[in-house]
Amino acid sequence: MGVEGSGGNTGSRKTAGHPPLSRSGRAAGSGSCNRFTGGVEISGNTIKFGALASTRMACMDSGVSAQEDRYLKALQTATRYSLENGDLLIYCEGYEKPLRFSPALAAKP
Repeated sequence: MGVEGSGGNTGSRKTAGHPPLSRSGRAAGSGSCNRFTGGVEISGNTIKFGALASTRMACMDSGVSAQEDRYLKALQTATRYSLENGDLLIYCEGYEKPLRFSPALAAKP
């Protein structure tokens, strides 16, 4: 599915993460400070991530680090996804609102 986005929302704060979907059964993306990879199963509108491995670079801001941890934990509980007005929504068990990813803006030359 190869979708790029401007971030996911884990509740009240928007993350700098990028949606990690791929048709190849692999997931890879960015959490804020670190990159991650792992398996993903997509069938219809259901989605399930396998164990995610990530780099462990130090985030300079502890708030950003905590936000990244919440983002990766949310992905591990993903159950389904949908597209709404061009945004990718990933619904996660135990979270009131879905992670929301908006298309990235094209860089100006």
